[in-house]
Amino acid sequence: MENFGRVEVAISDIIAEIELLLALDQTELIDTQLGSLFDDDCLMASINGLNFTTLQFSLSLEKLFLEDLEGTSLDQDVLDLVNNAVGLFLAQAGDLLPTVLGNLVNGAVKDELNEALNEMIGDHNTTCALLPEPGEPV
Repeated sequence: MENFGRVEVAISDIIAEIELLLALDQTELIDTQLGSLFDDDCLMASINGLNFTTLQFSLSLEKLFLEDLEGTSLDQDVLDLVNNAVGLFLAQAGDLLPTVLGNLVNGAVKDELNEALNEMIGDHNTTCALLPEPGEPV
């Protein structure tokens, strides 16, 4: 059995602030041949660290409305109850949403992203073509 519905969402005041810390191995970069730096693995091997230091996200949820397009009157009554509860929440505590969302993103989400970035960096242990020592032929 299929049921079709509609969800209407109104979002405003979307703000994002992102700060990224990139730590490069200067010796690796200086000693690597220029052509090798265009190799993704060589470039990734020169990165010692990559972390989001700030990841802030904020928005205002102004409306969330659910509608059952094919359901029974009981289905619509349940959706009306949910819609009224969401409307009441947004009217009374809607200002908390940006704070809660911001704390979640700058906490757990940022930590998970940083862990994934560090795993990605750790996977690139490549020996790149180095510049010859002074006096050696190129």
